[in-house]
Amino acid sequence: MKHATKHSTTLSKGPLSAEVKKVASEFVAFINKAVTPYHAVEESAKLLKAAGFKELNEGDSWKIEPHQKYYLTKNRTAIFAFAVGGKYKPGNGFSIVAAHTDSPALRIKPVSKLCADNFLQVGVSTYGGGIWRTWFDRDFSIAGQIIYRKDQKLVQKLVNVAKPVLFIPNLAIHFCTERNKFECNNETMLRPIIASFVADGLNKPEEGENHPSEGDVKDASDIQHDHHSVLLNLIAKEAGCAPQDIVDMDLYVYDHQPATIGGVYDEFISSQRLDNLVGTFTAIRGIIDSVTEGITEFGNDENIRIASCYDNEEVWK
Repeated sequence: MKHATKHSTTLSKGPLSAEVKKVASEFVAFINKAVTPYHAVEESAKLLKAAGFKELNEGDSWKIEPHQKYYLTKNRTAIFAFAVGGKYKPGNGFSIVAAHTDSPALRIKPVSKLCADNFLQVGVSTYGGGIWRTWFDRDFSIAGQIIYRKDQKLVQKLVNVAKPVLFIPNLAIHFCTERNKFECNNETMLRPIIASFVADGLNKPEEGENHPSEGDVKDASDIQHDHHSVLLNLIAKEAGCAPQDIVDMDLYVYDHQPATIGGVYDEFISSQRLDNLVGTFTAIRGIIDSVTEGITEFGNDENIRIASCYDNEEVWK
């Protein structure tokens, strides 16, 4: 979907079968875990591995055989699954379905430390074609990938702070002179609040943190100077590392409200990221089902079946 408002997709016009309800429930479980492209790929890989697909690495030499199924990931944000037909020969064709793992989102900036009106704020940038006015007055969580030092090595790890920790408030109604008109300045208004000065001061070590005013020049030579310590401590706790060991972060802001199945007849799925995790889930489930439920047809197939789930579709232009 193109914004944070919960859009719905209909499951059926008539009575829902047990199989439809089962798949719908599986999709809701998938999308609730796939809160970033990193997590979407991780969840997709779990489905493929459970179905007997063999993981390949780009740097290895591959021995591809007929009647076998494989998958590989790219940068941990794109995933490609393929199944070689039992009667495939070099030169034969491909049957391809494509989707993408990314969705419109807010991403935490490399230098995110902001302060205004006695609040600590987190600088974010818009990603994709979102309708950003719909991101106000929501409880946000944080997820993504970090890189940190461990035993003199750099380690990549996915994190998901699955609790509401950020908030972008609307102006109180009695301050709005034009209540039916809303113009969003992404740079000055999309600034999630993470804490107040008072609460942060009461909960930090005695040495404290210098809260810069807007306009202060921030030292970009060290990630510790680029983000509020409360944010780094939060991410480090989730990752199981020390804040000072974090080297880099690629973090997304997402609505804490989970996907649900709703409507009187349980016919709607209401969720973020329907664009395009519906495509990712159905592509992955489709290729799995095509080789497990249609095993005879797969054995006689002369083509290679491919499910490609790319990243960066939202910003390709």
